[in-house]
Amino acid sequence: MQLKNELQIAQNALSNEIGDPAVMKTVLMGTGSSNYIGRAQKILVLQQKVNELQAKQSDSKTKELHDLTVNTKKLEKARKAINEQVLKDTQLKVTELTTSVEIWKRRSKALDVEITVLRIQIQKLLSKSESDNQLIDQLNAELGKNNMQRLKTKDSVTKLEESIALLQLKYDKVCLNIDKVLI
Repeated sequence: MQLKNELQIAQNALSNEIGDPAVMKTVLMGTGSSNYIGRAQKILVLQQKVNELQAKQSDSKTKELHDLTVNTKKLEKARKAINEQVLKDTQLKVTELTTSVEIWKRRSKALDVEITVLRIQIQKLLSKSESDNQLIDQLNAELGKNNMQRLKTKDSVTKLEESIALLQLKYDKVCLNIDKVLI
């Protein structure tokens, strides 16, 4: 009985190990035509596959890491070159702008000096204009006085001419009368 129990336990263990009743019958018959692979063999095969995959993964990771390192170095080198070029361009632009600012500052100073000179000239011209206006006013006043004087003189000359003409007439009459008296 004990032997039956042990046989039953062994069959149960074998059934648990094999899992498929049809395969189990083939294994129990021992015909050898079954391609059954036991659990331990499956574990070994799977462990070998795991080891192969881990090796591939390790190789793949190493290659990827190497590729990433190379790519990173290339990218870093390219970034550095770009940054250096941007820095050079920026420094050139700063130099150009600084030069431009200096030129504008000098131009501004020159214009300030020119504006100051022009303001002084304007003040001189305004002052001269003011004195010229005063002189013109004086000359106009004198001209007005001279015109008045000329008109008065003209009136006086006209009156004198009339008086002379009258006196000439009287003189001519007197001369005629004297000639008549003498004749």
